[in-house]
Amino acid sequence: MKVCCLFLMYILLGHSNIMLKNVKKMPLLYGNTKHINLEHVYPKSFLNKKHHKEIHNIFASNGKMNSLRSNYKFGIGNYIVDHKKRIFVPRIEDRGIIARSLLFMNDIYSYTLKKVITEEELLYEWNKLYEPTEKEIIHNIYGHQVQGYDNPYITKYNKLR
Repeated sequence: MKVCCLFLMYILLGHSNIMLKNVKKMPLLYGNTKHINLEHVYPKSFLNKKHHKEIHNIFASNGKMNSLRSNYKFGIGNYIVDHKKRIFVPRIEDRGIIARSLLFMNDIYSYTLKKVITEEELLYEWNKLYEPTEKEIIHNIYGHQVQGYDNPYITKYNKLR
């Protein structure tokens, strides 16, 4: 189920040349589940339509958690979701991926970070604390193969942190 859904992600994005056998190596945000959908780390509702298919901003995710996140800001706190403050607290293992995706969107497309994170410094901290995982590196390689460019926060990790 998961592999088919992840492969479907690339088909929906118009990138069907991604090999099915490698899709299970992609990162999955917010935990494993049978309910997989696509997470735009920088929320789709805030994006210019021409950036909706930016692979460096899209990851497979736990659909239920993605729905809870909505377009809330990422932050830290005692609860996963604080509906009153509109804050979503990501799992520790997802924080590096989130940081590098948001920093990329800010650098490449000039999207403001204030809309998506409670404190911008958290992104730099998360990027430094949580190195790119093997799955994130593979996702970045596919992004480069499909779109012709990579996320330098992953490719040049040691130089940019």
